[in-house]
Amino acid sequence: MNSDIDPEYAITKLNELLDQIDPLINKSYLVGELDKNRLNTRIKAFVQSAFRDDDKKIKSYEDDLRLNNRRFVHTEESDEVKQKRYAKDLEIMRNRLIGYKDELELLTNSRKKKTYSSQQETTKKSEPKKYSPAEIRLGGIIGIIGGVLSGSIAYSTISNLVSVALFGSVSVILLIFGLGCFVKPDEFGPPLLLWLENISKQNSSNKGTGTEQK
Repeated sequence: MNSDIDPEYAITKLNELLDQIDPLINKSYLVGELDKNRLNTRIKAFVQSAFRDDDKKIKSYEDDLRLNNRRFVHTEESDEVKQKRYAKDLEIMRNRLIGYKDELELLTNSRKKKTYSSQQETTKKSEPKKYSPAEIRLGGIIGIIGGVLSGSIAYSTISNLVSVALFGSVSVILLIFGLGCFVKPDEFGPPLLLWLENISKQNSSNKGTGTEQK
């Protein structure tokens, strides 16, 4: 498929070409031969524009038409024979167009599936992580314990105003969110657990960096 061509637009053009087949089949070769030749030219022009392997496709297509003509070489060139050859040419054209359409529809569906999967993946990443009630309760307990410990550190460093302010703030926040996990788990649980997870990841990263430096 030519990457510069929209496959859905190409399918629309193919349908337009296919729509010309049936009216021609119902005509006499005397009336429809010229239009059939024009259609043949349009089909080859479409293939050259839409497909990268256009040379291979056109050769195969023309080989089918030549083979059809050879079938009638040794038969009498009656109107009946000419009509059969004319109809068979149109049948070959129809089958080729259907084949090109199937190829383009497969490509289009594959692209849509990839786009849909990508959108689904993006949606999953953007959705907030969900935690079980047990995980939220555990996070609440950790938050309360962390709040108590931070409060103890703040009290023990009461002479240092910076430390008191820092650990005191952390203590209050942890206690609020820790207790909130039991009062309003859906509101306080997820942000607390996410914060704890980030701290855990950061600590693991720092440990790994320290090991490498040694």
